[in-house]
Amino acid sequence: MPSGLSSSCTAGMSGGDTRPDHVRVLVFTSLWPSSRLPGHGTFVRERIECLRQRLDFDYRVIHPLPFYPPLPGGSAMARQSRLPRHERVDGIDVDYPRYFHLPRTGVARQAARVARGARAAFRRVVAEFRPSLIDAHYLWPDGCAALRLAGEAGLPCVVTARGSDVNVLAEDAGVRQSYVELLPRAARVLAVSRPLADRLDELGVSHEPVAVIPNGVDLVRYAPGSQRRDRILTVTRLVPGKRIDLLVRALAVDGGCLLPKLVVCGGGPARGAVERLARTLGVADRLDLRGEMSRDAVAKELADGGVFAFPSAHEGWPNAVLEALASGLPVVASAVGGVPDMLGASGAGVMLPVEADAQAWASALAAAVAAWRSDPASCCERSRARAEELSWERCTEDLAAIWREAGS
Repeated sequence: MPSGLSSSCTAGMSGGDTRPDHVRVLVFTSLWPSSRLPGHGTFVRERIECLRQRLDFDYRVIHPLPFYPPLPGGSAMARQSRLPRHERVDGIDVDYPRYFHLPRTGVARQAARVARGARAAFRRVVAEFRPSLIDAHYLWPDGCAALRLAGEAGLPCVVTARGSDVNVLAEDAGVRQSYVELLPRAARVLAVSRPLADRLDELGVSHEPVAVIPNGVDLVRYAPGSQRRDRILTVTRLVPGKRIDLLVRALAVDGGCLLPKLVVCGGGPARGAVERLARTLGVADRLDLRGEMSRDAVAKELADGGVFAFPSAHEGWPNAVLEALASGLPVVASAVGGVPDMLGASGAGVMLPVEADAQAWASALAAAVAAWRSDPASCCERSRARAEELSWERCTEDLAAIWREAGS
């Protein structure tokens, strides 16, 4: 950016600087923490905050939400329905415009609906805040909606692909066509892993190759602890694509003699099915479903040790795996998305093909558990060393250059 994106480490507060040449970034995404869901989308905020340690800019956030009347209960939908139109979260102004949305219907029209619902808030924030750049995360619907609105305002927009927006949603012909039409308007298209970037390049969505800017990891929050628990641990949403059922089936292989207890940190709609499967297979006594947990609670669980398992079928750049590495845990994971790049040749983990069955998972986990039991210190050292190569500080170096170019 012409005059504001310098290498200063000074971080301004949201909307508080009146210098005409001071850089202001408007973040547009539904992946952002709120007072009701403080653990949601923290990786996007961490990226922005880390970049503020490198560059001098202020920012605000527009966090579009589907419209629902205030709902009772503790589900994510219910909690988000009770959010105000605006709040300050950790000193940052966040607006929550609503858009019309019917679940499981009209996915190809969703970006247009988000743009329509967010337009008034977007124009007001642009007038008040005078942003230099729009930074949008998750291509569908957020990124494509942001591109529509940024185009109307004559502002450059950088969009970032994060996983299922490419792996799953791009299978819809309407979404795919919207990518081809709208993404070339971006100042730059980014992806958090090489497979996502390659897929987008195949679709021809950008005039230049899609840049890979992976997520980093907070090496202070996620760090090895003093305990070395004998267990298998995973951090995930309980939804079908994460395939926790595969780990439950692995527990039952060979009469359940191979593996220790499985601890699952995370909630979701598939919890009931997972519990029923564990009872059917006779391993319910070795399955510990912790439910939804705060970031601090998850960090403590990871610090307490074990072998980390991640059998997901589709991923972009799975933060949970990176946080496990930072916590010193050996990893057994599906070779999907950014996992091969994340583990590399570090010796910190083992990858299985996505088609691997419960028997293969049981064998791989048993070997990892045996190595953990025999020499936990070496396992911890390898994992932590790999995570230190993937810190937020390293990941934001390239992003800073892209932002400068996009705003010039």
